[in-house]
Parts: sequence; C-alpha cells; structure tokens
Amino acid sequence: MRGSVLACLVLLAAGCPRATERPKPDASKRAPAKKPPPPDIPEHGPLAQRILYEQAKSLLRAGKPERAVEIFRRAIAAEEKGDGLANCYLGLGSALAELGRKQEAVEAYRKVTELRAADPEAHRALAMGLEEAGKLEEAKRSLERSL
Repeated sequence: MRGSVLACLVLLAAGCPRATERPKPDASKRAPAKKPPPPDIPEHGPLAQRILYEQAKSLLRAGKPERAVEIFRRAIAAEEKGDGLANCYLGLGSALAELGRKQEAVEAYRKVTELRAADPEAHRALAMGLEEAGKLEEAKRSLERSL
C-alpha cells in the first residue's frame, strides 16, 4: 500500500494530471448531433392552414410581424375556404397594423367581415383598423355593426 501511495506522489510531483483533471475532449471536434427530419407538412388543406396559422401567431407574439405576414399569407393560400380562413385574415390584419401598413390591415379586416358578417368581433377589428387609418366615419359605422 505504501508503494502505491508513493507512486501516486511521484506522479503528482512529476506533473501528471489526476483522473479528475484530465482534459476534456474538444466539443468542436465531435460530430454534431443529428436532428430528426421535420415531419411532412402538407402544402394545402385545412391542416396546412392550421399549422401555418399557429406558426404565424407565434411569430407575431415573438415580435416578428414581417415574417408573420408571410406565413399568414401562406396560410390563406393553403385553404381558401373554411373556418380558419377568417382567423388567418384577422392575424394578417394584426401583423400589418403592427408594421404600420394601415390600409393593407384594413383590407384584411374587411375580408374578415365578409367571411363572418354576423360576428361583432370582426366588425370591431375593422372599426379599430379604420380608426387607425384615419377613416373615422367608416370606423363609426363598423363599430355600430358590432353592437
């Protein structure tokens, strides 16, 4: 036992690293971990629209309205009918308004009111967009439709 303790002391004195002090392998030399391939996302149809809509909403919440506009437009093109279409136009209007593109936002909100004529929230969104665009009389009429 004395011999092994003595051997360790000699090695330490010689500058040999302990097991806990061994240099770690360079992370840059390791092969990067492979990411699984993304799932197949359909280009068209209600599922594609829903996926794109959720992605665009996330981008808008993350403060990336330019990218959100692109994705909302892809969502609209993915399915030009159905329940989700009005939501896509509503999101598009919000993203455009955030970018200061007021007239384009109003057009998106108008599309929402065409798709959901009886929905007071659609008319309220249009009224707010019209107000920001300086069209106060039209905003007032739209707001009255929402009541």
